[in-house]
Amino acid sequence: MKKTYLLIMAFLAIFGGLWAQTTDVTATYLTNADFETTPTGVTVDNTIYDVPGWGETPAAGVLNYSKLGTLAYEEVNTVLGTVPANGSSVTDANTSLLGLKVHWGPATLSLSQTIVNLPAGKYTLTWDSYLAQVVTSQSSMCGYIIDEVATYDPLPTTVDTWKNHSLTFTLLTAKDVTISLGYNKTANVGSTSSPIFFADNVKLLKFDQVDKTALEALLVTANTMKADPQPVGTSTVYTDLDAAITAAQLVYDNASATLAEVVEQEAALTSAIAAVNSTIIIESRISTWTTLPYDVTSIIVNPSFESATANGQTNHTGWTNVGGFKTQNNTSFTKKQGTYYVEQWKSAGGSWTGLKLSQVIKDIPNGIYKLTAGALNEPTTTGGAFVYANEVKAEIFTTDDYTITVTVTNNQLEIGYEVVNGGNYVAVDNFRLSYISDGSPYLLVAPENMFFDLMTSTRTFTINGGNLTANATLTAPDGVTLDKTSLTPAEVAAGITVTATHDGTTAIANGEIVISTTGATNSIVTVNAQPDNATSAIVNPNFSNGTTGWTATTTAQNKTTATNQNVGAFEGTMPFYENWNASAYTGKIYQVVNNLPAGRYLLKMGVFANNGGEGLFVYGDSYETAVSNASVPAFFEVEFVTPGGSAEIGLNIKSGTNNWVGIDNVSLKYLGAVSAPLTSVSATNMLFTEASLSKTFTLTGANLTADVSLVSSVAGVTVLPATISRDDAELVAGKTITVTFDPAAEGAGSLTGTITVSTAGVDDKVIAVATSKDSECFTPLGSVNLIPDPYLNTLAPFAGWGHKSVVTGAEAYCGLSAVKFEATTNTWPDGAALDVNGIVWEANSIYRVRAMVKSVDGTFAFYAKGTNPDVTISIAQSNDEWVLIDQTFTTGAAPTTNFFSFNNVDGASTGKVAFIDNWELFKVGPTTSVSSLKNASKLNAYIQNGRVVANFEANIDGAAELALYNIQGVELAKVNANVVKGQNQYTFNAELPSGVYVIRMSENNITTAVKVVK
Repeated sequence: MKKTYLLIMAFLAIFGGLWAQTTDVTATYLTNADFETTPTGVTVDNTIYDVPGWGETPAAGVLNYSKLGTLAYEEVNTVLGTVPANGSSVTDANTSLLGLKVHWGPATLSLSQTIVNLPAGKYTLTWDSYLAQVVTSQSSMCGYIIDEVATYDPLPTTVDTWKNHSLTFTLLTAKDVTISLGYNKTANVGSTSSPIFFADNVKLLKFDQVDKTALEALLVTANTMKADPQPVGTSTVYTDLDAAITAAQLVYDNASATLAEVVEQEAALTSAIAAVNSTIIIESRISTWTTLPYDVTSIIVNPSFESATANGQTNHTGWTNVGGFKTQNNTSFTKKQGTYYVEQWKSAGGSWTGLKLSQVIKDIPNGIYKLTAGALNEPTTTGGAFVYANEVKAEIFTTDDYTITVTVTNNQLEIGYEVVNGGNYVAVDNFRLSYISDGSPYLLVAPENMFFDLMTSTRTFTINGGNLTANATLTAPDGVTLDKTSLTPAEVAAGITVTATHDGTTAIANGEIVISTTGATNSIVTVNAQPDNATSAIVNPNFSNGTTGWTATTTAQNKTTATNQNVGAFEGTMPFYENWNASAYTGKIYQVVNNLPAGRYLLKMGVFANNGGEGLFVYGDSYETAVSNASVPAFFEVEFVTPGGSAEIGLNIKSGTNNWVGIDNVSLKYLGAVSAPLTSVSATNMLFTEASLSKTFTLTGANLTADVSLVSSVAGVTVLPATISRDDAELVAGKTITVTFDPAAEGAGSLTGTITVSTAGVDDKVIAVATSKDSECFTPLGSVNLIPDPYLNTLAPFAGWGHKSVVTGAEAYCGLSAVKFEATTNTWPDGAALDVNGIVWEANSIYRVRAMVKSVDGTFAFYAKGTNPDVTISIAQSNDEWVLIDQTFTTGAAPTTNFFSFNNVDGASTGKVAFIDNWELFKVGPTTSVSSLKNASKLNAYIQNGRVVANFEANIDGAAELALYNIQGVELAKVNANVVKGQNQYTFNAELPSGVYVIRMSENNITTAVKVVK
């Protein structure tokens, strides 16, 4: 009988609303609710038409890629396609409907109208909607807004299907009510992925009398709950429910009850029912979560964001997403769990603010919880991002797991990831939650895992906890000793750090440090020890932190991490470090590892080379192993011996046809001590200039039987000390050796040679030494030279691309070195460019470029980018002669920071082979006119390397016109030259036959001429 009564009451509750009489008040309060009034006039902006009676959001003129207006059923529209046939709730005398669409974005597009002071009462709002295209990252804006709170009903989930919507609301007093139709789109997607939305037949219905159907349904639910009580501990929620039922029944039975009274009892019953449900859940969890700590991650909805089905999604089931965290499935975030994580990224130098991803977990027992999540915030020194639980936060720096302990007092916990002012790349995944105490003793330890190896014999961990009634005892596995083995409750409550020391010889696999106390579950620190593992000496061995710690001397255009070789030796460990260029290149990818104990080591490295790897060598110190068959990433090993201290490891690309090379998963294993004498030096080469006269290197030695001698073969280069005792204690960790260059010493100049390090029983260690004495042949003119190495001794401070290298000796014009171009084309990538980046050009200023250039087989160019306008200076072919290029140029009013280049691409260059040395670029002054030149005797001309050179002197900075004529008076060349106070020189690049020529210089209507014979 009881069940029959309940079923009847449930039926009445569901269908009782059909008996409540309503009046259609649409015409009273809304205009053009059926969209039968056609638009007036033409489009008001883009393709948005005015819809009579309705206002649009956003305001006119904001959205470019949008469509909004009244359309005819089955009309063919350019933007919206074919309008559907009428299958809505009204078919008679219904010829038109609303259509809207916005693509690209993100954006909002909607129509609305506001009913001012809608009288108190209960209302139902209905409308019909239809989607004609797949929906991507959208949310409905269809419904009503009261007191700035919006209530929207979801759009249809199936395309090409009409949906009839209904929302009911109650007003206890007259209020403004806004009716809205449209949607918000959070993804930046185009026309084919954006919703096409249609709507029609908006109606507003008012209940004719106080409606009690909702109250009736609540009474059925409450009585059903009361009739079948569940365990709730000592809670009084059932007593409170009974009282709420009694009060609600009185109102329900009262034929004269007011709307306010009905609404009040609906709210009271809803609250009482929710309290019972909540308490039942809490009590169920209390009775289940009895073995503490208890893993309760399952109560987090979507803890690893695996509800995602594609990258770029912002709607994460269970989470509130402020700021647009997006799903991503790549391997850039090493703490990712499963397929997806969530991130926000922007270009380097940017920062994220105001992001918050949160979830509120309800109906949990009060007590102490531990939350852990993997998080990233780059750059790693930024801070300003937090994993949080209620008011407790952990600030994010390095990519890692972050753990928070939080006390819950109101049966509710909010968790999430908040970015207040973080870096340009933030990410989070893998939330985990444990219930660790209900008031009983508990212990927490961090970290929960420890690893010992050759490089690390000591580690620390922290212990904290609460409610302890006895001391905590610590025990460790064989091979590990602890500095504390017993902790008082007070020490645990305050949090205490314990140091663990490994003996350096015992191998341990999953050993345990156990922390125990009365009444608490043991805490465990898992211990692993591999005494032969030296990988921790390598900085960033798996490139999980970009390219930090590694150096590449290759001329590859791209030198960065990538994720496109997830096979072979790289599988599952993306990213890897790639060096890519359009053509083959040479150079090294390496790092110097420090603090190695003396002994023998095995270096293992994954290598990828797109053409197999011939000419590549994995090396450690002076030992190397050839690479082969590396088109699919493969591992290669090399053994090397070191006396300790530093050792260089890496990949040496000596030759070959590979233009795409990568390394990953680098490891180092200690193979044991050696008794033979050993030495190593930290440098393989040294370059000294008159601007860099002193350098140091480190000498390491072990098991020595004789003193060490250090001898320089280069005049002017001195090594101190020149002799080191075999018993010198500093040799174990590395002794610093100082090398100096004295350009004034007898015989000193631009030379090459060696420093040889010798001792008995060890092969000599040889450091290549070069000295460049440029003052013998080069006197810089500019006081602030913008070229980072005017002597062209190294490519390191330069940018650029293509086929170029540093050459020495006879190929240099001056000093030790020059840069040589050996291009094969006059275009990228097989041309050549030597660039200086980041030049801050100043407005309306004169710059002077001077360089010695030998353009062997065609023309080349200097190119200044960002000078407003850009400047190109063509350089004529000089065959085998070095030519001084000395020209000025003027920037405009609005230059930008950019680069200066010597190349064979700009200015219609034709040459492939060239040399450059003694390069200067400096500012010589603001733009002015030359008020006067010194007397004509100061203007002269001469022939240099087959070209005509004009030489003159000016009082101040300015400009003058220079023209070159043959003896018949034919103008051969003319230039408006920027000049500087003092001596100036301009070379006419024209190839001229033997004969007599005239140079004319004009300034302020003053002309000076001089004759020259070739």
